[in-house]
Amino acid sequence: MPNMLSRLAVGVLLLCLFLASQICGHAAEFTADQALRYINDDVLTFNDVRQRNQMRLAEYRHKGLVEPDNTEAALIAFSQESLEQLTDEALLVSKAKELKLTPDHDRVTLQILSQAKSMGIALTLRQQAEERKREERRQSIDMLMTYFYDNRAPLVTPEVLFAEYQRRQQEFARPARARVLQIVLRAVSDDERAGLKKQRLSIFQRAQASTDATIAPLAATHMQRYMAASAAEQDGVLATAVAELAAFAEHAEVIAALPAPEAKLVADAAAVVKLATSIRDQAAVVADLDALRQQLAGQGEPAFMIAMRLRGIELVIGADGKPGVWIEPDYYSGENQVFATPAGGMAPVFAAKQSVCLVFVQANEPARVQSFAEVSGVLEGGFRRPRLDLIRQEAVGILRQRASIRDLLPLKRVLE
Repeated sequence: MPNMLSRLAVGVLLLCLFLASQICGHAAEFTADQALRYINDDVLTFNDVRQRNQMRLAEYRHKGLVEPDNTEAALIAFSQESLEQLTDEALLVSKAKELKLTPDHDRVTLQILSQAKSMGIALTLRQQAEERKREERRQSIDMLMTYFYDNRAPLVTPEVLFAEYQRRQQEFARPARARVLQIVLRAVSDDERAGLKKQRLSIFQRAQASTDATIAPLAATHMQRYMAASAAEQDGVLATAVAELAAFAEHAEVIAALPAPEAKLVADAAAVVKLATSIRDQAAVVADLDALRQQLAGQGEPAFMIAMRLRGIELVIGADGKPGVWIEPDYYSGENQVFATPAGGMAPVFAAKQSVCLVFVQANEPARVQSFAEVSGVLEGGFRRPRLDLIRQEAVGILRQRASIRDLLPLKRVLE
């Protein structure tokens, strides 16, 4: 009897454990590590699909593509595409392993850690494993495709490449370019000129309203000149009137005798005069740089760089570590003679938008067509890419026919 009760108790316990395992299994079937599909000996999880979805969406945003609709049907379709992509890649990686075309595990690990360190990112052990898995998968597939391409794709002969070069020669045309040092000074804009005139006019009007014995006669005199002047001359009258008002600021005894409103008027006039001295129109800037060009004539590049530093202009260093920047004809707006100036010379001063430019030409290269030797790699890549895509499609099709692919759960059920 005790034995029977013992066996019954064990049976009940086993039944309870079985039921608990079923319940736990059902509750956990939608976790991140839930297996979705078996591919031969490999398994794809819900987390794999989710990560691929995130990568694809990031790529969509980077390329400005339209993202999938935020609906259940669109999400299922998008996730199914990710699952099929991962399936194709798993089959290709498996084939690469069969052919012993696998990257060095330690080298990939070091590469990932080095990249993360350079970007200031601290990866967890799980993140390191995931990144390593992705990178090893990518390298394995690249090695497999190269193997298939080298063994199955017909070689692209130099004659074929040269014929393609001649057909697409216009694509390899390059515009003229020049390496330059430049002094660029900004001239006053139309808006700034209008703002300055508005401030002068405001001070002039305030002076007309003054009854002070010092300010009123000066204001009346300039009003008569202003009324008699032409539209082109009125700006000069305003500038002179404001300058004479500002001159009172240099005499403390005059300022002390003025009423507070008039003293404030003189201070404002002095501020406008100071602003006007910092704003130069295009003609003044051109004259300044023309004089500098004559001063630097024949002194070469070192003297030009010294002139740049004296004017507070930063010296731009090129990718080769040397001063100067390469430009093309559309770099400046408007007509200029930079590309007609020989190396070692200065182009005539010219205006570009609201700026005036003095340019020293370090090197000048005419427009040309890139040689066959320069673009042969690009041409070969153009033949290689579509062939690689075709070989990959064929390889995946064959591998799918031979593989054992079994779905454990439909994506719709997981995404509900």
